[in-house]
Amino acid sequence: MKRWKLPLILGVILAVSVAFGAETFVVKVRSTALRSGPQFFASTVVTLKAGDGLVQVSRQNDWIQVKNAAGQTGWIHQSAVETKKIDILAWGQGTKTQATASEVAMAAKGFNKQIEDSYKAKNKNISFVWVDKMALIAVSKADLQAFIKQGKLVAGGGAQ
Repeated sequence: MKRWKLPLILGVILAVSVAFGAETFVVKVRSTALRSGPQFFASTVVTLKAGDGLVQVSRQNDWIQVKNAAGQTGWIHQSAVETKKIDILAWGQGTKTQATASEVAMAAKGFNKQIEDSYKAKNKNISFVWVDKMALIAVSKADLQAFIKQGKLVAGGGAQ
């Protein structure tokens, strides 16, 4: 299959899903796991990043079963996504209709570049070095599993 056909096919599938009422979402956090089941400790199918589009397959309480553009299906907590609004009137126009991943991540925190720059200008003595360093911290899957085991955490919360 030619390279250009796959995105076209996935686009058509997404358009048909929207037309038939399937709810679409966009990831609003910097990164999150698409999980194999509707719980935080379920194994990771794939890592999603801010701005990734998803189509709802089903829903279970606060968990949404979704399919991504690559066709992978899994579960994501509703706190990591927001409803994707599609402006049909904007299709085919030259205006910018999507936010960048950076803009989505900042918006999820209540910031945008202008607000952050304004705050920095008013608070020149504040250092954001540690905030920036914390944003770069990544916990490995092995460390997370060790934490869960050591803390005797179970699905549904609490220790036993």
